[in-house]
Amino acid sequence: MNWLELQNPEICHRCYWAYPEDYDHIAMQQTRRVDILWSGEEVSIYERLKEKTIELQKELPAYIKEIIERHLT
Repeated sequence: MNWLELQNPEICHRCYWAYPEDYDHIAMQQTRRVDILWSGEEVSIYERLKEKTIELQKELPAYIKEIIERHLT
């Protein structure tokens, strides 16, 4: 959107796609992103999470957000 309409390089400098380590927005939307990887023995944790979401009829990202929110309150 920025480069198609506004063409402001400063907006690009604060975008996730340009600087994922320090950003204010993703494509000019107030959004935050976290990528989580499970490897090796951790894969079993992922599989348990996946099974639980199927049981609860929830999407995995939504369920993970719920767990984090409960932990923070």
